[in-house]
Amino acid sequence: MTKKISFYLFITLLSFGIFTSACKDPEDDGGEAKDIEEMALSPEWNTYMLATASELLDDCIALWAAWNGPEGLSDDEKARLGADFFTKNADRIGTQGYAKLFSGAGPNNTHEGLKSQQAAIEMIVSDGCIVIAEEVGEAKIGEPKALADDGRKDEAVLEVESWYSWNSIADFADNIVSIKNSYWGGRDLSAASATGISTFVKSKNPALDTKITKAIDDTHKAIKEGMTDPFRDHLNDAGVDAAMAACAHLSETLAEILPLLDNTDYDFTGALNDYAYKVVVPTYKAMKDAARDMYEKAKAYKENPTQTNLDKVCEAWKMNRIPWEQSEAFLFGPAEVLGLDPSLDSWPLDQDAIWGILKNIKSGATVDQVIKMIQTDEVRGFHTIELLLFKDGSNRKVN
Repeated sequence: MTKKISFYLFITLLSFGIFTSACKDPEDDGGEAKDIEEMALSPEWNTYMLATASELLDDCIALWAAWNGPEGLSDDEKARLGADFFTKNADRIGTQGYAKLFSGAGPNNTHEGLKSQQAAIEMIVSDGCIVIAEEVGEAKIGEPKALADDGRKDEAVLEVESWYSWNSIADFADNIVSIKNSYWGGRDLSAASATGISTFVKSKNPALDTKITKAIDDTHKAIKEGMTDPFRDHLNDAGVDAAMAACAHLSETLAEILPLLDNTDYDFTGALNDYAYKVVVPTYKAMKDAARDMYEKAKAYKENPTQTNLDKVCEAWKMNRIPWEQSEAFLFGPAEVLGLDPSLDSWPLDQDAIWGILKNIKSGATVDQVIKMIQTDEVRGFHTIELLLFKDGSNRKVN
């Protein structure tokens, strides 16, 4: 999640009536939110949805290709990327993909930040796992809770990521899965890879390896089982405090890996290969494939706007969120340097600007014409699609 705060958020908060009851849906108030609802599932709305799904697919393809490299791209993917994608980004992701650069960390590496294997492992731990553990506890959970504790409960709701769909807790739990996958060296493993970071830690300090795995599992449980859905309606629950404490403990525990990297001659080749090719690349491929599925379903819905087709888009959105949230422990590298994180997942949205786009979409406008209107981060990506698909935690209803 990339958070953007703008003047428009202040205006939106006022239009939502931030001093009303915490259980009240801000979208039910007056102002811009009400205006947006008056256009819900109109032809313009549906065109905006498809345009945003198309742009999100482009971003997912770019993120996968940036790590994977040019091999395996379909003709459509090549067209969406552009012929010069790798050449114009060579200094940031390499000509053969960032996975090749990253797994080949060492003194002869052409990338300044990957001049040693230890530097690459530190990047995984510090810039990836620790950062997302802190973000989940301090920002995604902690910031809305702090606002609620301060009596600003309606404002707090607006800070809750994925509150339109009530998917927040699932998102947070999948962030913790991204840490476990990174640490163990694979996806959906029942035990750590024989060459993952966990194996290195175990070779140096078996008790620490056990402690880290337990902290990851305890944090996932504290979020998934200890917090109550929807998070937006339970911001002051004891389970929220426990989840925040678990995230803080996880971050501190992961930091204990870093001293082990000093002055070690350990060969991290296997760990770096596991991370690049068994964690990152397949996660982004799953996200890219899920984005393709959502785009195709959004296109089918636009052509035939039935409730059944809309429900399929809603389910596809939730399925697309899983690999994205399970990738948030590796938002360094291409996701950062290519600006794909904010393009995919900016939060909160600029609803004032979204309303401006909706009311300026001309009758019969094409998807390509709308795409040209949504080139800023706060009016596109996962959460814009979420706003267009969901209301009060449920799929929108086709009249």
